[in-house]
Amino acid sequence: MPLAAVMTAPNQPVEVQQLPYPILEKGGIIIETLYSEVCGTDVHLLRGHLEGVPYPIIPGHFCVGRVVENRRAGYDVNGKLIQPGAIATFLDVHETCYNCWYCLVAKASTRCPQRKVYGVTYSGE
Repeated sequence: MPLAAVMTAPNQPVEVQQLPYPILEKGGIIIETLYSEVCGTDVHLLRGHLEGVPYPIIPGHFCVGRVVENRRAGYDVNGKLIQPGAIATFLDVHETCYNCWYCLVAKASTRCPQRKVYGVTYSGE
């Protein structure tokens, strides 16, 4: 069973928990985290300074990992299928709208109001 650092609630100690092995969804990739950093957002999450965070969460949205499984869904920047065993990193922001000012004009999808962010907007449950 994988281990993860989990923020259970604001202003509570981070706990290391055993979690069930994730179920690979269609179009998904499972990556075993090798390295992850703590950034300012993680500090704000721990202190409860961000609204709408679905605690418990697994922090760390800047990661490098080893691909464990790929259901023929993930391709690298050159269009090659990402193979199990490959070392990978990924953009933590996705599901942006492609229509707002941030997406179209500023080219800053990380600010899109519709965005989803690993380690910020997803619960660890």
